[in-house]
Amino acid sequence: SFAPDSTVAWNITPSQAGTITSGQGTGTVTVLWNGGYGSATLTVSETICLTQTGTANLPITFLPSPNITATGANICIGGTASVSASGGVSYSWYTSGGSPVGTGATVTVNAPGNYYVTGTGSNGCTANAYVQVNALPQPTAAISTGDIPVCDQNGNLTNTVNLSTYNGPGYTFLWQPGNFTGNPYPVTSTGSYSVVVTGPN
Repeated sequence: SFAPDSTVAWNITPSQAGTITSGQGTGTVTVLWNGGYGSATLTVSETICLTQTGTANLPITFLPSPNITATGANICIGGTASVSASGGVSYSWYTSGGSPVGTGATVTVNAPGNYYVTGTGSNGCTANAYVQVNALPQPTAAISTGDIPVCDQNGNLTNTVNLSTYNGPGYTFLWQPGNFTGNPYPVTSTGSYSVVVTGPN
């Protein structure tokens, strides 16, 4: 503690290593430390009646921040994607607006956009990394037929009707009923048919 009528002064060496943001002239200061320095000295001096009565040097050693890296992902509309990080011992994920997403080295997101992760190193220091989740375009899917169905008097097809959908590069197909994977789909009976089209992404 310092005498009530003393003058207290704090200094940082080298001066570029940090800035005293509050408390100058009191017994407690707040310092904003800058990067790029391995160590610094915080010096406090007490003066009473123009006579310096004491000086103390407080050595400061800067702990390194972790090197956090993160990997983004692509996401299908309505789907999910996983983003991951490394370089720390614990991780907290957020949207670009700061809303929490989850914790852990890997988390699952359900929307495209920008995300960031705050990683904590073994020494307790933190650093951020940023990722982007990109939305993939949906494939085109629409069922059509160039055949005219012909039915007998009982409503049964008497010919084969080929159902088809857009055949884009790398597309795969799964028709129901029947689990048919080709395109077009030759059907020989009336009913309801559907197809799931998966793009190359």
